[in-house]
Amino acid sequence: NNPQTREVWASARVQAAQVGVSKAGYLPSASLSASGNRNSPGVSKRSVDLTLSYLLYDFGTRAANLESAHQLLAAANATQDSTVQTIFLQAVLSFYQTQASQAALDAALESERAAKESFAAAEARYRSGSATPADKLQAQTAYSQATLNSITANGNMNNTKGALANMLGLDANKNIVLAAANTAAIPANFDRDISALIEEARRRRPDLQAAAAQVKAAQAGVDAARAAGKPSISLTASTKQENS
Repeated sequence: NNPQTREVWASARVQAAQVGVSKAGYLPSASLSASGNRNSPGVSKRSVDLTLSYLLYDFGTRAANLESAHQLLAAANATQDSTVQTIFLQAVLSFYQTQASQAALDAALESERAAKESFAAAEARYRSGSATPADKLQAQTAYSQATLNSITANGNMNNTKGALANMLGLDANKNIVLAAANTAAIPANFDRDISALIEEARRRRPDLQAAAAQVKAAQAGVDAARAAGKPSISLTASTKQENS
């Protein structure tokens, strides 16, 4: 549902179509034209012309264009993977932030309830003469502060819920019911050698793969530009029929 993932998916489809366009350079082309005219009463002329053309050799222009299209497709696919991973990570972070804000709201509401009870007890002691006005005002201030904290926590929870809904491609005011957070144990191999982690990142991170594909596509573009200045060999056949 996220518009960013839909955008990169559409971009990958467009680049896949460009590969098909580049492959079309290896196919023959055909053109058909017809004409007719009338010079004087009773005298007319009709002409039909069919031409077939097939490019035999172009010193690597088509191959370079096709390689560039393939590399750009690989870059688009890697960019799509990178975007999906980024959106997924942001969604997970938003989920746990919403869980944390919900827990903070629960704590604030419990604190407000306790402060309310303390204020009620202080007011009862004041009425019975066992407490001073300062004690009552102090308890009332603590209760007011706890109420303010609960209001603030409720606003923070609504903000994090709205951010999570936005990450999911939903309206910000969409009510989302969250499952309980799963505090899984940290994997045993979490602290592997940092060099091995860097090497694995080079092999698997889609943004790095996209950058490498962009470099290869640029190199193929250079080859195509060089080949474009060289001659090409084509095979052309045509036939023409005229009737008078």
